[in-house]
Order: sequence, then C-alpha cells, then structure tokens
Amino acid sequence: MKEDAELAMDCLSNETGVDYKDRIEVVYHLFSYSKRHTAVLKVKLPRDKPERRDARGSVEVGELDGARNFRSDRRDLRRA
Repeated sequence: MKEDAELAMDCLSNETGVDYKDRIEVVYHLFSYSKRHTAVLKVKLPRDKPERRDARGSVEVGELDGARNFRSDRRDLRRA
C-alpha cells in the first residue's frame, strides 16, 4: 500500500489490538499525506498463536500478551 502510487499510504497513524474470545484482531489506521485519504486494515489472528509482522516487518508476539493477561487475574501488564 505504501509503494502503490494510487494509494501512497505513508503514515501509520494508529495500531490497536482487540481481544475477542475466539481471536485477536489488529487494526491499522493508515493515512496518505499526498492523496489526503485514509484506510483501516483489520488483521485477524488465531488466539493460540498470535504471531504477526509489525510495520517494519519484524515478528512480534509479546505486545499481545497484555491483552491475554488482562483477561486473567493478573493485572500487572508491564512487559516481562
């Protein structure tokens, strides 16, 4: 989406994780400065292996642990 001349999405303005009972969803809010338009991209991840690539292409899993910990009795959401 970034390299596509018609879209030119050059800004990730917001990245949010949503914890559902059966899956985890990552929501990306994208913006194009040159075209002045927005897009929302939703990615559904399986709960048993919530592995995804971040905006830089790195595999990220630890960021989603807070959502899992929030549902349990543990309220300390700091990174381990």
